[in-house]
Amino acid sequence: MQTRALAESDDYRRDHCAVEADKELKRYPTTLSAPPFVQREHRFAEAGQMKYRNDGLEPGDHAFIERLVRDVPGLAGELNKQRRDCGPEVLPYVFLGGYAWPWFLRCFRSDNSADRAAALSYIDALERELGTEDNDTRNLILIEFIEWLENPGYDDVRAVLPPHLRRKLGMA
Repeated sequence: MQTRALAESDDYRRDHCAVEADKELKRYPTTLSAPPFVQREHRFAEAGQMKYRNDGLEPGDHAFIERLVRDVPGLAGELNKQRRDCGPEVLPYVFLGGYAWPWFLRCFRSDNSADRAAALSYIDALERELGTEDNDTRNLILIEFIEWLENPGYDDVRAVLPPHLRRKLGMA
């Protein structure tokens, strides 16, 4: 069972590494010449099924990822995995959605107190960043953290969110 979850996670990471819809689509002369997962993301965006759009990187995204990896125990290993899987460039959306999110959820739901503390540290770091009102990183957090929490099955996470994250989720 754990092997299946890992395979699903690896499949998700491969898709997520290559996606970033509009950015990726620009590499191809036509939408139809793009790989299937890029076409799928483009269709979602055009159909309005993506609540927040990733229209490209903001200048502060890389600096935020550097701070996050520095301040949150355990995230450096996840960044190393992203670099191994996707190349040396830091891909903020890929990192937060494909690596940090599964890591966070695993740690948050762990019985290990150090893992749980690392997950809470991650939440605190996202809260601090939203508190700065930095437009550069707001979209990154909305897409790769808040949007996940809008799905069922995350009541345990929603219950511990601090004020800024709660407001962004519509839980004022």
